Amino acid sequence: MLYYLTFLPIQIIQRFLVYGKDRNKRLSKTYKQRCTLFLIITACIVLGYLDTSKVYHRIKRQNTMKLYMLFNVLEMCDKMLASMGQSLLNVLLSNIAATNYRHDRYKQFSLVSLSAIYLIAHGYILIYQSISLNVAVNSYNNSLLALLLSLQFAEIKGSVFKKIDKEGLFQLSISDIVQRFKIFLLLLIIIIRNTGAMINNETLSIASLIGSISYDHHFRAMAYKILKLIWSPLASVFSSEIIVDWVKHAYI
Repeated sequence: MLYYLTFLPIQIIQRFLVYGKDRNKRLSKTYKQRCTLFLIITACIVLGYLDTSKVYHRIKRQNTMKLYMLFNVLEMCDKMLASMGQSLLNVLLSNIAATNYRHDRYKQFSLVSLSAIYLIAHGYILIYQSISLNVAVNSYNNSLLALLLSLQFAEIKGSVFKKIDKEGLFQLSISDIVQRFKIFLLLLIIIIRNTGAMINNETLSIASLIGSISYDHHFRAMAYKILKLIWSPLASVFSSEIIVDWVKHAYI
């Protein structure tokens, strides 16, 4: 992501300066970079208007069954959008589209518009997934966390009774890697958010943490509190994902 926000704009400016006189060559060389930067900026601007605190409390007010359905719907939408978006972006950023961008303006505008809509929609889905996971982690009872873990163990039922060849196992492994990386990023966001909330609520302050180091029993109590409130439920979610993948691959 840092590459698209730092080096990509610099490359576009450099190519505009190098091919300053030859406009056709300049636009052809920077087509993919300009489309990528435009899509990222558009999605960031639109998603920036979303009030995550309102979404958090709206999801938190729902009952257990509605949250269970929400987890299923978000997971299904994420997989569908990921499959569709990969094909859509491959077409938009292909060499054919870069070569014929001037001959069919309507087609290019349609592809860019659909890609922007896809990125915004997928961004909303990922934000709602992160907030829903945060609600489950911060719940006082373990019912929401149990529902989340049950969704992960449901992957075993959907995989072990299917006949999978070597190519299918390879695709399944890639899908599991992507799933683990996405869960890791979501959990990292939740850790940062919950730590900031604890500091703002004066449950955990920098001064109290530094002061507790001088006293061994206070430091242990503070560390236990941090592990219990933040790291313990997050570790259970990620470890359950790894265990599910191990059992699924071993059975296959």
